[in-house]
Amino acid sequence: MFADPQEGPTGLHYTDDFIDHAAEQDLIGRIAALPLQRFQFGAFEGNRRVASFGYRYDYTLQRLAEADPIPDWVRPVARQVEAWAGLPEAGVRQVLCTEYEVGVGIGWHRDKPHFDKVLGLSLGSPCAFRFRRRNGAKWERHTLTALPRSLYMMDGEARSQWEHSIPPVAARRYSITFRTMSGPDGPGQNKRCENNPMHSRKPFQARASAALDNGLTDRDKRRLRIQGAANSPQGRLTNEMN
Repeated sequence: MFADPQEGPTGLHYTDDFIDHAAEQDLIGRIAALPLQRFQFGAFEGNRRVASFGYRYDYTLQRLAEADPIPDWVRPVARQVEAWAGLPEAGVRQVLCTEYEVGVGIGWHRDKPHFDKVLGLSLGSPCAFRFRRRNGAKWERHTLTALPRSLYMMDGEARSQWEHSIPPVAARRYSITFRTMSGPDGPGQNKRCENNPMHSRKPFQARASAALDNGLTDRDKRRLRIQGAANSPQGRLTNEMN
């Protein structure tokens, strides 16, 4: 784990070789066998394919919804994750399995405030796990190379103040994200989520720019750009992928 906050955002923790190669291959096989679906971002689709367990965020209803129970094959590694992070048993209540094909990434975002601690197990190939936080007119930035079989945790400032993203991957990658729940924003809350750029009070261009940055399919990017031309006096959108 990071011992010095200068090595990364405060609250970002990381360890290599959290599981062995055999366990990694078993998990990859199980994720690949799931009925993965393209990530649904409101009326749009992302390129990455996912399966949610425990809970999922419904972008249409703008709230958490129940999902299928966490599978039995996930529970042993979830218990390992909880022990490493100092969490109570069964503290992980939401699990997201994701497949990134070659050339697929995820844009700048923070996870929904309904969740508290966020932990991720990287499988199959490495990725550049990028962080940024606005500091005046500039951005503070940090990049963590998340190796296969490694585990990270975002807590504190890394979770609440820093955005994160993954640029397009060079080789197929899988991940399992483990989330705990935050008290006031847990299940059953039907509050408007300002962290959802498509359902916030920001102007259309800011919302669409964030959506373009969230790994949408080319078709849906074109749809957003057409909407942007109709809503923007400049007739274009900006994309802050960098």
